[in-house]
Amino acid sequence: MPSHRAKLAWLLILTAVFLTSQATFADWNSAPENVVPGHPTWIFTPNSTLPNGKHGLIVVLHGCNQTNDQLKQFGNLEGAANANGLVMAVPSVGDNPWPDPAGG
Repeated sequence: MPSHRAKLAWLLILTAVFLTSQATFADWNSAPENVVPGHPTWIFTPNSTLPNGKHGLIVVLHGCNQTNDQLKQFGNLEGAANANGLVMAVPSVGDNPWPDPAGG
């Protein structure tokens, strides 16, 4: 079974692949994506691109004291994303993001 880190890496790759074309309008996805089980992810697609016509990607990682919903709502991410042509992915870390495989 793939590790949580491997799953997060796939999330980053899939987000970059699916969101590299120019967006027609800026918005968050209608519900968090579940590319990695246990880590629902909000994705913001900007209305601008980089000079080469593609998007950059920022993955907003956070500590366990706030949720990805709180960062989406209060993180002021949309302005930076639109100003710089950046897709924002805000995954949830969950209650135990990197469980010890030995159970400790």
